Amino acid sequence: MSIAICSDAKSWINDSIPELLLSLMSSGHSCSWVHNADDLNGGDLCFYLSYGRIVSEERLAKFRNSFVVHASDLPKGRGWSPASWMILEGQRQIPVTLLEAADDVDSGAIFAQEWFEVEPTDLVEQWREQLSDSTIALVSHFVNTFPESAASRRNQIGEASYYARRRAKDSELDPTLSLNQQFRLLQIVDNDFYPAWFTYNGKQFTLKIIARDPT
Repeated sequence: MSIAICSDAKSWINDSIPELLLSLMSSGHSCSWVHNADDLNGGDLCFYLSYGRIVSEERLAKFRNSFVVHASDLPKGRGWSPASWMILEGQRQIPVTLLEAADDVDSGAIFAQEWFEVEPTDLVEQWREQLSDSTIALVSHFVNTFPESAASRRNQIGEASYYARRRAKDSELDPTLSLNQQFRLLQIVDNDFYPAWFTYNGKQFTLKIIARDPT
């Protein structure tokens, strides 16, 4: 088959995609990888992985099937950064869902799902690695068992809920609270792109967090 991957140019998942592509190509598939949906030529299957823009119906129609991997138990948790929001809410079991790409965000039929556990001390690097592993596993299994895997299609059931896009302001710490009270926020900040920060005596300060073993 001809298979395409589309991800944001600066996405955290990009480190895992070359291994996925090599695995698919070793199975005889023709693969491409782009960072902008406008650059997709069309084909059999397209997977949008950590891609933050809405894709038009015209673009989706260039493929026989198009899919998204979304880290929530749909229809709950549609929208942006669902894993981050769930961790902030105190959830430790994170669902990862392979679904059909649709015009309405995260509303497509579900094909497969995995779960992973976030440990109380996991930072963004640790839980993103698990999210990446689950994402790659879902894509690989779907392709390796296609077309049988397409028969597992089921519609979303229940009332939908939505998460908002996270902004830099969402990484603000409260200096009057303890680090223990705010550790969930520290679990989801990104030291490079949206670090934790706080205001003290009229000045803003950035706080970076790195895990290390006690010495």
